[in-house]
Amino acid sequence: MAAFSDNSEIFSNLSSKIINLFLRRTEGNQDIISKTLDDLNSLNYRYPIITNPTEAILLVNQCCSFIPTDDGILVQKYSQLLWNLVRHQNLLIEGKTLTLAIQWCLSGLQTRDKNVILDVLQALDTILRSNINKQIIVSNA
Repeated sequence: MAAFSDNSEIFSNLSSKIINLFLRRTEGNQDIISKTLDDLNSLNYRYPIITNPTEAILLVNQCCSFIPTDDGILVQKYSQLLWNLVRHQNLLIEGKTLTLAIQWCLSGLQTRDKNVILDVLQALDTILRSNINKQIIVSNA
């Protein structure tokens, strides 16, 4: 039980850290964001980590809003995180955040790096499959 508690607390702290970095947006933050994504991806998502789904949805929303899809390294790391959250934590992404995540993934496919493309496709596939029983409408609004 301690490992679950520790991982949940680490996830919460790292989520807050990355969201705060997005809000302060300075030039040196890209390296810190990259490291924080590494730290988030290193957690063992096979066990329950998310205790506050709203916090996780905010993380998804902020990452889709602020991670540039032309930065292959960040795109690949965030795609892996997105896959872990939806696939292993059963995070249900709905509404505007769902639309934002789908648009972000589609935009991330513009790269020429095949490894990045594979990670983005994996994240997109997982998002779409988790919403298979819901009507998905992606609009330009």
